[in-house]
Amino acid sequence: MFMPETEGALPILVSGTYCPPDIRAFLVHATDCRRFSYCLHGIKYPQICPFLQTFNMIVGHCVPWDETFCFPGSV
Repeated sequence: MFMPETEGALPILVSGTYCPPDIRAFLVHATDCRRFSYCLHGIKYPQICPFLQTFNMIVGHCVPWDETFCFPGSV
């Protein structure tokens, strides 16, 4: 689990493929930087960033493509 630097942001889950039932969090997609999931009550809600944006796990939201951080091997 990773806590973004943005005040009040939800935790970022970077490992595993399920959403824990006891917390609200974001789950990073394993291969696509534009995709992530919102976890609520153990249910995974797939999300996608707007065109030319990617999910940045450091700040916990979508940012312009050139300001992003992607995992190695992701597209």
